[in-house]
Amino acid sequence: MNVNEQMAMICPKCFSDTGEYNKLKQDLISQNKIILEISEEQAAANATDYIVVNANNLRYILMNKSSFEILSHDQTKALLAYGNLVLVDLSSFYEYNRTRLVDMLTLIN
Repeated sequence: MNVNEQMAMICPKCFSDTGEYNKLKQDLISQNKIILEISEEQAAANATDYIVVNANNLRYILMNKSSFEILSHDQTKALLAYGNLVLVDLSSFYEYNRTRLVDMLTLIN
């Protein structure tokens, strides 16, 4: 999750303590964040591997293609409503290095 953005993907079942999950969710709601709940399978498949770039009054969501493909129809609609989606195919890079898009772009900056 990019803390400066209004959208957050979180996995309820990835929390061992449901109280902690509920606390986080309420905190995000109080900040008017858009919450996309994802499954354990989606979390394991790096569904959260995206980064948001704001440029020229537009919002771009750079996302790995395989991360996008694991999302549900409703999750995809929410992403498209949030910004312009740019899919990046990192499958070869993943096989070589296992580095996520978010980590790779952080290293570049």
